[in-house]
Amino acid sequence: MDGKKSISRSAAIARFLICSAIGICVFFVKLPLGGSSVLPIDYINNLFTTWLKGNNYIEVSIFGSALLVYFTVFKKRFWRTAKDNKLAFFFDLMGVMAFVLILLAFFQICPAIFEVNATLSGAYSLMGKMFIQIMVIMFFIPFLTDYGLPEAIGVFVQPFCRAIWAVPGRVAVIIVSAFLGNFTVGHVQANMYYTSGRVTHREALIMALGFSTPSIGLILSLCSTAGVTDKFPLICALILTCVLIVTSVVAHIPPLSKYPDNYFEGTEPNPEVYEKGNLFRIAFNTGIETCQKNAEKLPVLQNGKTFLRAFSGVSSVCFVGVGTIVFFGLINYYTPIFTLLGYVFWPVLRMLGMQADIIAPMMGLGTVSTIASQTGIITAAGATVATKVFGVGYVMVVLCFFGSFMSSLYSTKITIKLRDFFLVYFERAYLTIIIYGLACQLLFH
Repeated sequence: MDGKKSISRSAAIARFLICSAIGICVFFVKLPLGGSSVLPIDYINNLFTTWLKGNNYIEVSIFGSALLVYFTVFKKRFWRTAKDNKLAFFFDLMGVMAFVLILLAFFQICPAIFEVNATLSGAYSLMGKMFIQIMVIMFFIPFLTDYGLPEAIGVFVQPFCRAIWAVPGRVAVIIVSAFLGNFTVGHVQANMYYTSGRVTHREALIMALGFSTPSIGLILSLCSTAGVTDKFPLICALILTCVLIVTSVVAHIPPLSKYPDNYFEGTEPNPEVYEKGNLFRIAFNTGIETCQKNAEKLPVLQNGKTFLRAFSGVSSVCFVGVGTIVFFGLINYYTPIFTLLGYVFWPVLRMLGMQADIIAPMMGLGTVSTIASQTGIITAAGATVATKVFGVGYVMVVLCFFGSFMSSLYSTKITIKLRDFFLVYFERAYLTIIIYGLACQLLFH
C-alpha cells in the first residue's frame, strides 16, 4: 500500500457497501422528509439555506468573499501572476471587487450604478445561497466519489463511456451527480478527479464542459414559471438525452479532441484498468480495492477533510461569480452587445421553424445569465409551448456563459484556452438548437 494505512478486506467491504449506499440514498433516493417526498441532499440544503438566508445571504456572502480574499490576496498574491496568466488575474480581480462591493452593500453605501436591475443584490443572493448548497454537497460528495462506487460502476460502462464520450467508465457517477446538482459541483468533482490522477486533462475538460449543468432544481423552477410542470419528467429526459448526445459529438472534435491525454503535473497517474471475466465480481473487487487504497481516515474524517479543503475553491467559484455577474451584467445593461450576440443564431432558428425573434435576443443574454435568458423566453408574449420548453432547457445543455460558469471553470486546475472555450460554446449552442430545438418542435408544436 506504499506506506499508507491499510484496513482488512472485511472492513473494506463494509466501507464500500455502507458508504456507497449512503451516497446513493443522499443524492438519488427520495424519502418522506418534512411532509413531502424529497432527496435527502435537497432537504439538508433547504434546512441550511433557510436558516442562513438572512438579508438575502449578505452575511454569508461577506464570509465567503472574505475567505476568497484571504486565499487570493494573502496566500496566493494573485498580482504576481498577472503577466503570465492575464485571464486568471482578471477573475481574481473580479473576486476582490466582489468582496468590496458586498461590504459596501452591507453598510448600505454601495454606489447606485451597481444596483441597476438589482444586479449586485441579485448576484450575491444567488451566489451566497449557492455557496451554502455547494459546501453541504462537498461534505456528502465523498460518499459517491471516494469509496469505490465510481470504480465499481465504471467496470460495467467502460466500453461505451470510452467510445461515446472519450472518458473512463468511473466518470459515470459524476455524469449523473453533475447533472442533478449544478455546474460548480461538476467542476469541483472534475478537478478532484484530475488532480488525483484519475482522469487526464482532456477527460477533465469533457467532464467540466460536457456534463456539468446548472441544476435539475432550475429545470423544475422554470417549468413552473412556464406553466409546463406537467411535462417535467419528459423535459428532464429530453435535456439529459441532449446533454449526452451533444457531449458525444463535442468530445470527438476540435478543440477538445486536440487537448493532450496528460495527467496533472506532479500527480501519480491512476488510469482505469480493463479486466476480462465476471463483471460483477470484478466490479465488487474493484470497489473494495479502492476502499483499501483510500483507507487513511475514517469516512466521517475523510468527508470532513474534503469539506475543509473545498472552502478555498468554492469561495473562489461563488464570489468570483458575483464579480463577473456584476461586470458583464452592467455591460449588458448599458450596451446591446449580448443581445446582438444572440442574432448569430437567428438563421438556424428561423430555418428550423422556431420563434427566432423571441429566442435569439435571449440566447445572447444567456451567455451572461441563465435565469434571465430562460425566463425571458418562457414568459415572452406569444411564445408557443415548444418555445417555452426550449427556453426551459437550452442553457441547461449549452452551459458555457460568461458569468459564473466561466469563473467556476477557470478557478480550477483544468486549463483551457479562451479561444477554445468560445469554440466549445458555439459548437454546443448550434448542436443544441438542432437536436433539442427539433425535439421541442416535434413533440410540443
